[in-house]
Amino acid sequence: MSRLTLSLIFVMLLATVGIGWGIDKIFEQFGSESNKDLVSSYSNLGKQLALALDTQNNNQVFLDTWNTRHQNNIALVNIDNFPLPAEIITDFKRGEPLVLESTNTLSLHYYLPQQKKVLSFTPDELVINTQASNLNLALTASFYMSLLLIILIWLYPLIKRLRILRKSAIAFGKGNLAKRIHTNKSSYLYDIETEFNRMAKKIESLVNDNKLISSAVSHDLRTPLARLRFGIDILSDTQDPQALQEHQQHLSADIDEMQNLVEVMLDYSKLEQSMVAINKTKVDLILLINECIQLCQAQGLSIYLKTDSHEVWVSGDKQYLRMLLNNLLTNAIEHSDGQVIVELIAHKNLCDINIHDNGSGVDSEHREKILKPFVRGNIKENNKGYGMGLAIADRISQWHQGVIHIEQSAILHGALFKVTLPRLP
Repeated sequence: MSRLTLSLIFVMLLATVGIGWGIDKIFEQFGSESNKDLVSSYSNLGKQLALALDTQNNNQVFLDTWNTRHQNNIALVNIDNFPLPAEIITDFKRGEPLVLESTNTLSLHYYLPQQKKVLSFTPDELVINTQASNLNLALTASFYMSLLLIILIWLYPLIKRLRILRKSAIAFGKGNLAKRIHTNKSSYLYDIETEFNRMAKKIESLVNDNKLISSAVSHDLRTPLARLRFGIDILSDTQDPQALQEHQQHLSADIDEMQNLVEVMLDYSKLEQSMVAINKTKVDLILLINECIQLCQAQGLSIYLKTDSHEVWVSGDKQYLRMLLNNLLTNAIEHSDGQVIVELIAHKNLCDINIHDNGSGVDSEHREKILKPFVRGNIKENNKGYGMGLAIADRISQWHQGVIHIEQSAILHGALFKVTLPRLP
């Protein structure tokens, strides 16, 4: 994280300073060209002025008049009072203008051969304004600092969220599977944080389900394995053909039970790992519910549909939606005292399938647990199964962006299994 932060800051600094340096160089280039043109123009003006003054007798009157009317003052100095190096004085006396640069000014000088004097000419445009230069430097520094401050203000939330993401990933990797990131839609990493939370929830669910399946399978396998071992010991001591055949049938039944358990576990593993293909189509939910109810009524069970809607359409795989309804209806029938009501309530964008029964209901502390694999509710003597029906129903509802809630039925005072699914317009 620190490497990313430093690299971001370094790149921003490099880009800012590099761009600024490039702009300054371009400005200096064009500025120096304009200064050269300005010096050249004033140099020609100075030559003409020097020629004019060299032929006049009363130069002081001209100088006073010029300095009064113009801002660019001129002055005449005797050549003896204007010392120059020997290598320069020769060219200067031949008529070459001399440009001298000081801290604040550029001055032009011309030799007047007839009067043995030097004309000094300092245009105002060539005077360097120290105050203006310092102000430009201060403004340039302020610009860069402001730009860097804006970049750092923009980077701070990103760096903060990245650090939170890093800490959460480390905590999750160390075994804290319940670790989640508090998301904020204004965050730059909102999509990544949401996907991290979804991934963490999925992994936690898989790990917990695997632990539950392992313990449940080991528990459910222990009984048929013990019976098999006991049956094998009895077979070795049995001589009666009829008793031998009965023991063999018991052994076969135990093997079938173990095979069924393994197949159920494998089927749920496929569901858990999303290894099945979901072919979603437009499904008439009222028609599908009626088909499932008719199968139950054919077995002599008291069950019917209650709804005020004429048609409710959903997008889903009809085969798996039928499995979802059959599992919930089978569970309701097994734990009821003979009466089940299916209630369909259509909302604007959602629809609720409420399955009521008149059984003993589900305790509030067990309502989330019984949606897990190999967890069974109130077990009756004639109930068979491994506690997978509700787990499969919950998984199918998730595939269809739905959710299952377990409540207390206000109609039959037993359990209420509410399935909420998105509704097509």
